[in-house]
Amino acid sequence: MQQQEESGEDIVIVGAGLAGLAVALGLYRKGVRSVVLESSPALRASGFAFATWPNAFRALDALGVGDKIRKLHVQAEALRVASSSTGTVAREVDFSGKQGGAPFEFRCVRRDVLLQVLEAELPRGTIRYSSKIVSIDQQHDDSKIVHLADGSTLRAKALIGCDGINSVVSRWLGLAKPSYSGRSATRGLAHYPDGHSVQSKFLQFFGHGFRFGYVPCNANDVYWFYTWTPSPDDDGVDKSGAKMKQYVLTKLRSSKVPPEALELVQSSEISEDAPAAPLRFRSPFSLLFAKISKGNVCVAGDALHPMTPDLGQGGCAALEDGVVLARCLGEAILGGGDSAGGVAEKKRIESGLRKYAGIRRWRSIDLVGTAYVVGFLQQSSNTIVSFLRQKFLSAMLARRLVKMSNYDLGSMQQDESAAEAEHIVVVGAGPAGLAVSLGLHRKGVRSLVLESSPALRASGYAITTWRNAFRALDALGVGDKIRKLHLHVQGLRVFSSSTGEIAHELDFTAQENGGPHETCRVRRDLLLRAMEEELPPGTIRYSSKIVSIQEDVGSGAKLIHLADGSVLRAKVLIGCDGVNSVVAKWLGLAKPSYSGRLATRGLAHYPDGHGFQSEFLQFIGQGFRLGFVPCDETDVYWFYTWRPSQNG
Repeated sequence: MQQQEESGEDIVIVGAGLAGLAVALGLYRKGVRSVVLESSPALRASGFAFATWPNAFRALDALGVGDKIRKLHVQAEALRVASSSTGTVAREVDFSGKQGGAPFEFRCVRRDVLLQVLEAELPRGTIRYSSKIVSIDQQHDDSKIVHLADGSTLRAKALIGCDGINSVVSRWLGLAKPSYSGRSATRGLAHYPDGHSVQSKFLQFFGHGFRFGYVPCNANDVYWFYTWTPSPDDDGVDKSGAKMKQYVLTKLRSSKVPPEALELVQSSEISEDAPAAPLRFRSPFSLLFAKISKGNVCVAGDALHPMTPDLGQGGCAALEDGVVLARCLGEAILGGGDSAGGVAEKKRIESGLRKYAGIRRWRSIDLVGTAYVVGFLQQSSNTIVSFLRQKFLSAMLARRLVKMSNYDLGSMQQDESAAEAEHIVVVGAGPAGLAVSLGLHRKGVRSLVLESSPALRASGYAITTWRNAFRALDALGVGDKIRKLHLHVQGLRVFSSSTGEIAHELDFTAQENGGPHETCRVRRDLLLRAMEEELPPGTIRYSSKIVSIQEDVGSGAKLIHLADGSVLRAKVLIGCDGVNSVVAKWLGLAKPSYSGRLATRGLAHYPDGHGFQSEFLQFIGQGFRLGFVPCDETDVYWFYTWRPSQNG
């Protein structure tokens, strides 16, 4: 009943957590296909939420989902650190910029929301659920055979382990087992359907052997955590969700935390799967010489750097890993013209993974080591440490925490001075850009298309496609694909909008010198998809917005600077970037002029069929023009253009 043969996959990612989905989406933005193996039957968001600092948002912006996450979560105004024994505020850091400093981005992001956003950006079928790895074999050609629990196998030319703290891939690489820090943690999410009154601040209380904090995620949810050093008396504590909650409340009632903290813990949900978890970390010293990558295998996220949560950087670092790894591996795969599976490509993949390992090793050592030290200092009950913490260490730790989160996106990018060489660069993945690229491909000429959006963008719903357009589509080899998906328009009728009388009528079925008129109303998304499918993988580079163009005086090549800091060198640069074209501006073309009219358009969808005749109807007069025409059996496109009055 099972698939026994090896299924060939280019890039196999193990684990659909933050790191795994970030790697997959980063590769997808570069046009590189991957498959993500997830052992659970659905996305699993353990831990409810996590602190998302500026470094994480730089990574999310690079993946094209930063603004989506910002809209769903509130910005924290400040970080306030207080003593749990006295309630005295030891340190407050302003995030809003109202106190004269620069605004600092911090949000508490729900894990389930972020994972769903990342999944929604990936092609359907990228994540393969209920796929648990049991072993890994190496073949004579260095490809890896991944054995799954259901008996099936996958062949991978690159294997990326993002499978958490108990990673099968990190064990295969020989990384040291994570060590127990001597502390435990529990966490919860308080949900208020009618909204909460908790201030949008990140509040932390430490001392007495524990660390407690809470922060709103949005208008309805407040996340909290509690970490502690277990005593011998804790051995008999029932660790179930309800009992764990009572344990936390008992500890908090004997400290100086505000009443709202007790209330939100009381009304919150604690995961029954893991109500109390021992905090483990991988020793920084073991990471110093660890094989983060070996040949065509590497690890990321908690599989690489499990750390205690005292910096709030575990999830952020996983997102950093994903972006860095996708860039290093994607550029390696797309960096040569040899056929898939070639020796040169294998060497490039190995080199790309080594580059990633070199970048992330020292960052991981820094984060893991700092998190452990911060946790020890914040939770220690030692009298001397408590005194120093209250007087000096709190301010120092807060500054260190902010500094760690200011990890520069530039360190996640290639050196700007080493511009990536491309012969022909096309800017814009609209009809013109994809037609140019596909036409070149039909001639055997490679090109790269830069698209600022994270995916194909079909503004305007549909276009009228006349005989000249079909001649172009036929020349590109996609004409028949488009014909099969759309109705042939039989005629055009133009009416007066004031009288309803027919002003003009044209039969498209009548024979003329060049044959019958061929007219369809073609959906833009279907047209763009049809052309994209004909292009080689990796031709379109998404989330690649041009910010400036320079000319290399010596060679005449153009240096294209992108918003993510990377640079491309182009022998030929073709601007298909629309009405606000950066390339047209560089050429000195005049700005488009306003015609004095406006337009809006829409698409009416009828799942059971619309019943309209296949003809193009237009109504003209009284200062507007209205038209509608069926695209296919279920969709009708309409437009309305008008001249605004003086009062708008």
